[in-house]
Amino acid sequence: MPSSSFDNSSLCSGGGDKAVVLWDVASGQVVRKFRGHAGKVNTVQFNEEATVILSGSIDSSIRCWDCRSRRPEPVQTLDEARDGISSVKVSDHEILAG
Repeated sequence: MPSSSFDNSSLCSGGGDKAVVLWDVASGQVVRKFRGHAGKVNTVQFNEEATVILSGSIDSSIRCWDCRSRRPEPVQTLDEARDGISSVKVSDHEILAG
């Protein structure tokens, strides 16, 4: 399921190709692709400031991607889940996943 930024200028999506895609809404163009998951990306969510995308995957990990950086790797990987991640929510800089 895609997620939009707080100002609706950006959209992020994920899917079966294991990539997270950052889109510019006005142009409809891909801004950036983030790769690193070993399985399908089930869920994506921007943080409150839309500077980080969190992605949850069937590979049982959550990866945090910096939208402002050109670095290809995630800024943080949370991989202690016992099953695939189907949803992720960010609130007050805390992460809830299931």
